[in-house]
Amino acid sequence: GQDNARMGGMKYADLNGDGRITPDDQTWIFNPVPDLSFGLNIELGYKNFDLQMFWQGVLGQDVYNNQKFQNDFWSVTDAGSNKGDRVLDAWLPNVNTSSTIPMLTTDNKGDEGRTSSYFVENGSYAKLRTLQLGYNLPDKLLSKLRMSRARVYVSGQNLLTIKSKSLTCSDPENANWAYPIPTSFSFGLQLDF
Repeated sequence: GQDNARMGGMKYADLNGDGRITPDDQTWIFNPVPDLSFGLNIELGYKNFDLQMFWQGVLGQDVYNNQKFQNDFWSVTDAGSNKGDRVLDAWLPNVNTSSTIPMLTTDNKGDEGRTSSYFVENGSYAKLRTLQLGYNLPDKLLSKLRMSRARVYVSGQNLLTIKSKSLTCSDPENANWAYPIPTSFSFGLQLDF
């Protein structure tokens, strides 16, 4: 009942059982609201050293991975343009029949880019948003320099992302080709006189 279905292509479910794929077979497949949002601050100190960490994440969140339009299909948009390397693992008869990536084609007769569960992925993640290591100069040295406090530190932001193995885009917060969240490093000196 699916118009223009092809071997190795997308298959759509006949949810209402009428033997055809129509708009009546649509259902809700996407929940962008996480079951749990969390954050964790850790501050540790030992002698003159200090360490600060901030973790943030979500669990049970769906993301709609728009990057699959470019990475998994030749025919949906920009036919014949360069694609991601995921297409190297596309479905092929008698060779790669266990692949979940549709067989390549230059003709999108089956409208395979329409909204479907193929694009919905597990967007759960934990990110190390901030990591900072600092050192406070000893009091003996501070008195010679006529300072009450001096601290040097190195800090990094967005250093690590732990995500679901099933997520095919690089960042669960960037499934729609938005600007990436940058990783940055800084060095600093805090002085009190």
